[in-house]
Amino acid sequence: DVAFLLRVNKMLVPLDSFGGPTRFPFECYPIGGTRTTKAELVELFEYARARGIEPIPYFASWGRVQYLKVAPGMVDLLVDDEDVLQGGYRNLDVARPETHEVMLKLQEEIIETLHPESFCIAMDEAHYGHMVTSPAAKARGWKPSDWFVEALNVNAESLRAKGVRMYIWGDMIDPGQNGRQMDMSGPELLARLPKDMAILDWKYDGSHE
Repeated sequence: DVAFLLRVNKMLVPLDSFGGPTRFPFECYPIGGTRTTKAELVELFEYARARGIEPIPYFASWGRVQYLKVAPGMVDLLVDDEDVLQGGYRNLDVARPETHEVMLKLQEEIIETLHPESFCIAMDEAHYGHMVTSPAAKARGWKPSDWFVEALNVNAESLRAKGVRMYIWGDMIDPGQNGRQMDMSGPELLARLPKDMAILDWKYDGSHE
């Protein structure tokens, strides 16, 4: 209702968590909490649409996936957490194809339940955790940009097939922000990324230059 009064036409709805069970009560993998039901989320999305607002599921999908640690065996799919910049932060080991199956299945359950037009996979602050220190990434000779490109292209192909538009945060691409932590950023990195996604710009200081 507040968003409607402010004439907001799109709204991100967070469905993940920063560590514990996710807000979305998944059935495909035991990582979801019990405080919110699917029926409640469906009602929320339908109510937003009735108000002329596009509700966009927000689910950190390749970086900031420490919520996977709540399920048995899932920690093995994450890059090690030794000496990460932000305690507890974990990235998915994108160099391993089996991680793609897990993440896309989680997204698919959200999409089949809420039927969104768009989906935000986050991708912000990926440098807070390791990306390419796993045996799989080392075997492929990956740099951080390879991790980033693989995740986005795999995800874009999946969402494209479902007719869902992909949104990401743009800080890891911006050479003036977290892109400076990457081996590649700006136009060079953009040239390797999907062309049909929306990039949401933001700054730590709140400016939008």
